[in-house]
Amino acid sequence: MSFKFRLEKVLNFRQLVVDRRSCELAATNSRVKILRQQLADMEEHLAELARRPLPHDEENPRVGLLDGRFQWGVHLHGLSQELDAKLAGALEDFHSCQAKLKESWRDLKVIQNLKERQQDQWDHEMRKRETRELNEVGQIQADRRSRSRLSPN
Repeated sequence: MSFKFRLEKVLNFRQLVVDRRSCELAATNSRVKILRQQLADMEEHLAELARRPLPHDEENPRVGLLDGRFQWGVHLHGLSQELDAKLAGALEDFHSCQAKLKESWRDLKVIQNLKERQQDQWDHEMRKRETRELNEVGQIQADRRSRSRLSPN
C-alpha cells in the first residue's frame, strides 16, 4: 500500500501557477531592462546633442542650426518622457507580478507542507501497524514455544 495525497491535483495546479507567474515576471523584467536601455540611449543622444559644437554658417549664422538643434532636442526630450512613462508602467507591472509570484509561492508551500504532514502521519501509522503485526507474530511464536514445552511428547 502506498501513500496517496488527495490534493495532488491542487498541488500540481499550484505548481503550474508558480511556473506561469515566474515566466510572466521574467518577461516583465526583460521589458523593464529594454526600456531602461532605451532610456539610457535616449539620454546619451541628448547629451551628445548638447556637446556637439555648432558649425558656423556665413549666410545664416547659427539661427537655422540652433532652431534645428532645439527642435531635435525637444523631440528627443519628448521621446524620453514617453519612455519614462512606459518604464514607470513596466516597473509597476513588475512589482505586481512579483507580489503575485510571492502569493503563489505561499499557496504552493501550504499545500506542500500539508502533503508532508500527511505523508509523515501515514508513515507513522504504517510503522505502528508493522510493529503491531510483528508483535502479534512474536506473541504467536512465543505461545507456540510455550505450548510445545508444556505438551507431553
